[in-house]
Amino acid sequence: MFRNSILLVFSFFFLSTNGQKKSVTTIATSTSVISISTMGLDELILENSTSEEIEITLKAENASKQYILDEEKQFEFHIQFKFPSLKLSNEPFRKYITERLKRASAVIKIPMGKSVIIKGENCDIISSFSGNELSIDMLNSIIRIQSHAKDNFIRFHAGNLYVGTTEVNLDLQTKTGIISHGKIKKEKSYKSFKNTLARKTMVRTIKGNIFLSNE
Repeated sequence: MFRNSILLVFSFFFLSTNGQKKSVTTIATSTSVISISTMGLDELILENSTSEEIEITLKAENASKQYILDEEKQFEFHIQFKFPSLKLSNEPFRKYITERLKRASAVIKIPMGKSVIIKGENCDIISSFSGNELSIDMLNSIIRIQSHAKDNFIRFHAGNLYVGTTEVNLDLQTKTGIISHGKIKKEKSYKSFKNTLARKTMVRTIKGNIFLSNE
């Protein structure tokens, strides 16, 4: 059963800036794989932690309806977000209206030496995570890989992926999208192998576009 992460945190506090409230949670776990669900989020930012703890910063307009849920299994530590719905009784033709928090975003900092799995539907992702392995499986997303993990596996149905080519082996495929490097459009399939010691990034997408840069 998922438990509210308040039970596991070492620190938990609320701040309010620019109309949004922010909750910060730190969690200690010895599990080597962190699994994150993006359901309910508009944006997820993944970074490396400077400590041995996971740090989760959640921003939204109504912090009182925010929940960070976690579950530690034998091999994985699961993180997800729960946003309750609002029932309105004064509209005869609409029994329920989901009260979605606008621009809900999370920054999750992961200790070095761990692997991360991200799954979801409609959420933008920015990653500067450089740990062991990063696996992303999304439906629609704008994904920006600012720093590569040792091994990267990215799969998304539609959207855009922005990825650097420096010191990384690439294996990219898109079915109906484009692969672009500056003004040059490459084939639907593109591979570039620098050496066996380079970080590896594999991308598979149906309608997604892939934009390469030298940064």
